Amino acid sequence: WIVLKDKFLNSEENVNSGLNSTLVTLSLSYVEASKSEWQNVRTFFEDNRKKVTLEQFSWNGNKISSHFIIFLKNMKRIRRLFLNNCPNFSQYSSSLATNFISKSETLSELYIEKADSSSFPEDSSFSTFFKKCRNSTSLRLLNVRHCNIGSEGLVSLANLIVKCQSGKLNQVAFDGCGCEALDDIYNFVEICQNFYRSANKKSKKSKKNKSDT
Repeated sequence: WIVLKDKFLNSEENVNSGLNSTLVTLSLSYVEASKSEWQNVRTFFEDNRKKVTLEQFSWNGNKISSHFIIFLKNMKRIRRLFLNNCPNFSQYSSSLATNFISKSETLSELYIEKADSSSFPEDSSFSTFFKKCRNSTSLRLLNVRHCNIGSEGLVSLANLIVKCQSGKLNQVAFDGCGCEALDDIYNFVEICQNFYRSANKKSKKSKKNKSDT
């Protein structure tokens, strides 16, 4: 389904007639289509890039590809992206983080629930993905529920919160993370608490210096 501001479109004719409006939401979740059909979709959006200003996009249950990542890069105003249950997420996670997430100036919410973890390359993992996401300047929310990120991934997620360039990543969901020891959760909380304590001290010191001058 497609939502335009002040319009609801459910046919090709209506979509074409409504392109002068701002396209806000697009869901293509769990769609079965051939490569040529997907190419037609990408071509349509690339040809109408100036008119189509996506803010929310759902790609749940579909495969990720290099062409898909290029498509995302061309959508300059995406704020909320759903990639839940994508069957080959691990294969393209590094490229996704490097070429889109870390470079987007608008992406503030990312949802990757039940992301596949079976085909990570030898030098890659959820930890690597989180590390590469640190360069994001806009990320505020990250949902990785039921992703089986494990203990190492949880530490990397905590460090992403601390070191994310946006400075505003304050909403994370990671239940079903695959951690069996409570110490892993305590360690996660401790890393975050130490960061916010340090940030508060710097803020108070900065305010004091301003008042003294």
